[in-house]
Amino acid sequence: GIVDPPTGDITWSIQTVDASADVGTYCDIAVDSAGRPAISYHDATNRTLKVAYDENNNGNFEPNAVPVGVNSGGFAEVQTVDASASFTGTHTSIAFDDDDNMHISYKDVTNLRLRYATFNGTSFGIETADDPPEEVGDYSSIVVDSRQAVNIPYIFYQDVTNQDLLAVRRLGGTWFKLPAGGAIDPNRETGLDISAVITPANNRIFISYKDEDISSPGSTFLRMAIVDDLIPPSLELVISCTDDPIIPCGIQVVTGLHGSFSSIALDINGAPLISHYDETRGELIVDRRIDGEFPAPMLPALNRWEFDLKPETSGVVGLFSSIDQFTRTDPTLKIDIDAVRVTSYDASRQGLRLSQIIDGELATGSATGSMFFEIASGSNTFRVNESNVPFIDGAKVGEFSSLGIDSVATPVCAFYDNSIGSLLVTRRSGGAGGPWETPTLIDNSDAVRGQDQGFIALKDPRINPANFQETGLFVSMQIDATDVQHIAYYDALRTKLRYATHRFGSPPNFHTIDPLRLRGEFTTQDISDDESTYAVAYYQAFDPDFASIAAMDPIGNGPRLRVAVGDGADVWQIESVDAVGDVGRFCSVAFDATGTLHVAYFDQTNFSLKYGVRTGPGVWQTEVVDGGAQFNLVGLYTSIAINPVTDQPTIAYYDIAGSALKFARLTPGGWVLQTVDEDGDVGLHANLFYDPVVGTGFIAYYDQTLGNLKLAVKPPGLPVFTGSLLLDSGTDVGLRPSVSADSSGVALVSYYDVENGDLLFIDSSLPLMNRASPAWIQYD
Repeated sequence: GIVDPPTGDITWSIQTVDASADVGTYCDIAVDSAGRPAISYHDATNRTLKVAYDENNNGNFEPNAVPVGVNSGGFAEVQTVDASASFTGTHTSIAFDDDDNMHISYKDVTNLRLRYATFNGTSFGIETADDPPEEVGDYSSIVVDSRQAVNIPYIFYQDVTNQDLLAVRRLGGTWFKLPAGGAIDPNRETGLDISAVITPANNRIFISYKDEDISSPGSTFLRMAIVDDLIPPSLELVISCTDDPIIPCGIQVVTGLHGSFSSIALDINGAPLISHYDETRGELIVDRRIDGEFPAPMLPALNRWEFDLKPETSGVVGLFSSIDQFTRTDPTLKIDIDAVRVTSYDASRQGLRLSQIIDGELATGSATGSMFFEIASGSNTFRVNESNVPFIDGAKVGEFSSLGIDSVATPVCAFYDNSIGSLLVTRRSGGAGGPWETPTLIDNSDAVRGQDQGFIALKDPRINPANFQETGLFVSMQIDATDVQHIAYYDALRTKLRYATHRFGSPPNFHTIDPLRLRGEFTTQDISDDESTYAVAYYQAFDPDFASIAAMDPIGNGPRLRVAVGDGADVWQIESVDAVGDVGRFCSVAFDATGTLHVAYFDQTNFSLKYGVRTGPGVWQTEVVDGGAQFNLVGLYTSIAINPVTDQPTIAYYDIAGSALKFARLTPGGWVLQTVDEDGDVGLHANLFYDPVVGTGFIAYYDQTLGNLKLAVKPPGLPVFTGSLLLDSGTDVGLRPSVSADSSGVALVSYYDVENGDLLFIDSSLPLMNRASPAWIQYD
């Protein structure tokens, strides 16, 4: 790609590097000081190691007969490096030193050993870097220390037999283990998806990798190791490894349940950034180390790693990620700004994606594009777009939305605007077919909220509190009889639960439910039928620094599910529902007709769907609804609702193992389960509701295979769902739908258009009680 330095815009050209049959797996790329790319890769046909190097720097790879480095008569810029074994050249990694010498690490599969190749200007020399009795060499990553007269390569790789993270370095033509005779991380089932980077001063190496926790089957962790204090280079010092979040350590858990396909780079200040794939949610995530020193003694754990930036969360994205940093010049301020690019594979669309993060903000392909509202007059459309937004971008509006109906049957929608990190609310005016009003800002900046500016300055002094908030995720809205909107939501920057009340024409009011950090994800709320009681359910994450705030929170540390019961304003009682294992994600809460509170949630430790009922103030009874057995992985995207006819709790949820939408209903004999839809990978982001008059049941959900919005239907009087309808079959639509119905039984759905980054609204043309053959009107 050709980069425009002031804007960061990229013009791409795509070329075939090697047209041979079945080549290019295990590829890695590096660029020398002249900007010439070199690619190491595996030839699966011949089972050899190959390299492509644009040595004459003309933008093409020319497979002529002259070896690389002979500067006459043309260049063999595509050639075989090692064919000495019958099967070699997998798990390659390539790097240049300061003298533009090429270094390659790879696995010899035939002999189960780690190999190393270096180019001396005329030919490649091949060495064995590690050849123990065990199998080694998977996931290798190489860096070169160029401070000394002789360049020193370091290779990080997995001991496949023992499943440990190993390292070797080359001194005086001999390879030495690092640390001597041991492993960097001997934790077992670790050292997968390794990526290493060396600082510009060549005195520190950061290594990201995945750890499959043997104590928690199905759990994975993203970890980072550090090799430091390498002066003089004869020392074999690796900082002592511990998982204690307070004591300085050489290996640190960055975040749980992530870590696949990790890639590491350094920001403008030399702090590490790691891109990786969240297997549970199918998301691309970037974690950034805020302070440059690692680890800083006694630094509060919250400040070690910044919140997850999520460049892409639509569909299954983020596989095989690769991250790099560049410096962008702000055309107005004339200053250098830290910027990051992440490439990854989008499995939903089977294509390559590029995401950019500019100074901590998810950015579009155009740094100069201006944001505008596009309101379609006279129709039911509302979109919030960003100009010049390509398919590869991070501008999104409406990814989280919550739809409600006010006292005069007007649809009201609260939603998250990712382009400005804000919570907004809008409504349709003029009755059916009328336009949507320009959205009203509920929460954006500390100027609005009036607090926490010091926290943001501590977190990252470069962040402007007025334009980068990331508040309004997991939005959940209820509208009372006086048309006041009660909105619960998550502030991802401060990792806090927020609650606002608002009436159109008046400024919002903010209320405190739970003031402490690391709580508020997966927020959901409901209001009792008599509107005397509100309930907000939310997830409390584990806080490694909880001891410092324990006196302010007698309930205890996470991970756990909490529910706050209160008046919808300033009086709340916080209760712990469940704290056995990692529980509480994807929670959903509902009141029945008697005012009893019910909650559904995901047990991530056991991959099960759980249910809780409140039998008294602070008293909860919980049970497993589905899951718990081997390969029975269920319970994500729960949505609980009370059947208005039977007054019994029912739950819609996603079956992970079966890739299906499921439905559970509580009967006098116990829970009865139904598979509603299993055609492809369906059931994500399920949202369940009932027509309050006749009890027709509806589940709006996302078809991940086709990228469609679907609706499952349960006719009145029947206990089970009898079919599904296709509501919107755009390129990729239907994430996180929110469903409601007006007093006449007309269904309304807000949902997210992934491809265009827009919030969409769809409206039924017939009452729900007559929906044997429904017809839908979509406002697009």
